[in-house]
Amino acid sequence: MDNPMTSSTSIKSVGHTDTSIIIDWADAHTSHFPLRWLRYECKCEQCGESSTGIRFVTLLSLPKELSISRCGLDDDDDLAVTWGPDEHHSRYEHAWLRRHC
Repeated sequence: MDNPMTSSTSIKSVGHTDTSIIIDWADAHTSHFPLRWLRYECKCEQCGESSTGIRFVTLLSLPKELSISRCGLDDDDDLAVTWGPDEHHSRYEHAWLRRHC
């Protein structure tokens, strides 16, 4: 039997505009995540120290013009983004995205 929390928080589709990433959820909710905020929230080792919460990236240090080279779901159904112009890779867990939508 499917877990109702898991199925309702699963991502149905992903798209993007010049200013946001758009996620359609399995429960028919749609979320718009601003590119600059989402890029700042990257949790990779290059962007910050997850154990201490120290950030190596500031909003001002991000490229002035953000773009998306690739955007889609990875093997775990989490959001995977490759950012332009620097080709930085970010991964966002679907449960984290749902909590912040």
